[in-house]
Amino acid sequence: MIHWLSDVREVYTSTVTVVEAFNNGDIRTSESMTYTMAGSNRYFGKEAEVDLLHPNGDFSRSLVWEYDFNQDGLVSFKGKALERGRRTLQGETFWRYSDEANAQSEGGDNGETPRHFDDLDLAAQIDARDLTGVDIIQSITITSEVVDTTDTITKSVKQYPAEWF
Repeated sequence: MIHWLSDVREVYTSTVTVVEAFNNGDIRTSESMTYTMAGSNRYFGKEAEVDLLHPNGDFSRSLVWEYDFNQDGLVSFKGKALERGRRTLQGETFWRYSDEANAQSEGGDNGETPRHFDDLDLAAQIDARDLTGVDIIQSITITSEVVDTTDTITKSVKQYPAEWF
């Protein structure tokens, strides 16, 4: 999920976060963000994610997004992703499976690979080992290190076409 624009825009962000702790030790964090254009208050896009962390450090995270980058009133860049991996105090290591539209019609660039948003049930498909409709697969490692007063976060992303799996 890479979102690049060819120009710079100022947007306002409205964020709602809900954290739930369950008796079994799981923690679910839900977050939704809505973006509007500064000055005009026109809809620009939204993102939502639900993160479920188990006591042993395993987690799954589902993400959905949509954007009207070119502000024509038609939201044609949509997508979703499923992330599964492990979280420690030092960071996260996970796999991301994405189903997203091509961003070119909105003036964005999300890579050379042709993409088509199929609105997949990614969890069911990954559980069944069915990658039909998955546009990209990424292996991601995020590490965090604090030295004195500086917090350094490093993100390593390796991207693969789904047909390689």
